[in-house]
Amino acid sequence: MIFSSSFGSPTACCDWEDSLWGASESGQNNLFNYLANKYKKSEDWDTICSIVCSPLCSSEVLGYFGKGIAKEKGYGYILRVIARNRNVGIETLRNIAEDSNLEKRYKEVAIAGLNFDNSAANNQV
Repeated sequence: MIFSSSFGSPTACCDWEDSLWGASESGQNNLFNYLANKYKKSEDWDTICSIVCSPLCSSEVLGYFGKGIAKEKGYGYILRVIARNRNVGIETLRNIAEDSNLEKRYKEVAIAGLNFDNSAANNQV
């Protein structure tokens, strides 16, 4: 996998998902943020999960997905991933936990994060 960046303008010359994972695993914040914003409008489950599970994912991006597409049918599990990310904001957790349209299983990790902390959220099955 080859990455090139010039003064914070990263370009990836390989598959997008590998680029997200590569940037995340190697701690390349600029490249990850660039790619996360580039693919933020994606409806692809794999792409969204690759973004929201990263420890480099910002609270803004987590909130964008957590209040948006992740609440749509077929994407609910992503809410559990978002709620486990240590960067998720309280507002996003509350938005997920208090949504009466969501099934309990998609809300319970956010509820644990609100009532306890991130480690409690990560211990939810």
